[in-house]
Amino acid sequence: MFGKVMEDLDLCRRVIGTLLRRDVGELEQAVPQREFRYTREGKPIRLDVYARSESEGDDLPEGLRHLYDYVRTGRTADELTRELDAAVTEGRRREEWRSEYMKERALMMDMLNDIEEANARAEKAEAETKTAKDQSAADNARADAADARAEKYRHMLIDNGINPDD
Repeated sequence: MFGKVMEDLDLCRRVIGTLLRRDVGELEQAVPQREFRYTREGKPIRLDVYARSESEGDDLPEGLRHLYDYVRTGRTADELTRELDAAVTEGRRREEWRSEYMKERALMMDMLNDIEEANARAEKAEAETKTAKDQSAADNARADAADARAEKYRHMLIDNGINPDD
């Protein structure tokens, strides 16, 4: 929803200006969750920003603290956060946005499920490989023990004057 709200260039510019604590000028375009395909392996990357701080925001400038509090709690405290809240509320009412949001959410949930399934398959394959290695080691130990017994019996036969190779 926040990505849709940030498509409003003026609102986006003001939020970015508050975050950077300086005027950013006019924006030509705002693209949420922008994907780039410039990696050497041809894998796409997506630029998102997440910041975490031990601070409760007391040391932040007032406008940034209001924005931080709004994102964290949903409470509005100044004109910018009230406009953001109004845009989010309007966005929730818009069927097109809601549909798009739900599709993106469903896609994200599918991707998370796919990741979990892939991790489970990898863990199962790893366990099966370990089991196979353990079984192979046990088979080798049994074979070594059988070879040792056969060699012992061979020497017993030789000691008793019997040629085992005949």
